[in-house]
Amino acid sequence: MSATLPGLAWDEAEVHGAELHLPLTVDAPHGWAARFRRLLARLGPDGESRWGRISVSRREVKVADVADGGEGDLRHLLETVLLQVNTDFAPDEAEEAERSPEEQRDARLTEAFRGFAERG
Repeated sequence: MSATLPGLAWDEAEVHGAELHLPLTVDAPHGWAARFRRLLARLGPDGESRWGRISVSRREVKVADVADGGEGDLRHLLETVLLQVNTDFAPDEAEEAERSPEEQRDARLTEAFRGFAERG
């Protein structure tokens, strides 16, 4: 069974000295953070010039210089990158078919319950 892919734990976000610390919901798999950084860089310099350095580890995303008024745009940027990276790391259909019906059910239920945090 494949590991659950990370989400952004907005309910645990903290800002200290204008630096955003945004934990991931689970530790990222090997290579995930590097893929996130590459995709951010590909989107152009807008992110770093607007919010300062954005760093990513297996456990959190840090944004160096957040300011009032840009929260929605920053969230959109990070969620967009997250969606693409998780799509890249998602199991393909062949892997999914190898999972037992119970594992597939558990994965669906897990995602449904975790989705409540996003709507909260």
